[in-house]
Amino acid sequence: MHALIKNVWQKYTDADLKSNAQRTFSVVCGFLTLFLLEM
Repeated sequence: MHALIKNVWQKYTDADLKSNAQRTFSVVCGFLTLFLLEM
């Protein structure tokens, strides 16, 4: 399960994301996903 999250995380934080807003949003989504899965 965590391997899948790691893949998604890498896609979210990929260098393709030029916009800081996009990157921040993606990181927040990533942390939210991790938080929900840990509950």
